[in-house]
Amino acid sequence: MNRRDDGQSTVEFAFALLLLATFGVLGINSIVVVQHQIDVISLAREAALAAARSTQPFSTAEDVVRMHGDDDVSVTVDSPTITVSVRRSVSTALRIIGIDMVEASVTMPLEPP
Repeated sequence: MNRRDDGQSTVEFAFALLLLATFGVLGINSIVVVQHQIDVISLAREAALAAARSTQPFSTAEDVVRMHGDDDVSVTVDSPTITVSVRRSVSTALRIIGIDMVEASVTMPLEPP
């Protein structure tokens, strides 16, 4: 090893550490987004079920969603079914690749009151 190679392993270690940290941050943020997606699906399912059983489906679905947070909700009633869509904004490092919103939509049959 000559003098020109001194410190090369330190530089390689620094680059590897930076790459490892980047993968760690992206991996943790991916897990956070998946958890938000699971929560939104569950919330949409719960709101759709409550709205399908209610005589006032719009306000019922909004009330269920508002109990769990500040997510956007939209309700569509077609004659035999009701569809509830829930959208949530997520603030993670994944915004740089365009992942900043999770959404779920659930359709259930209307039940007689």
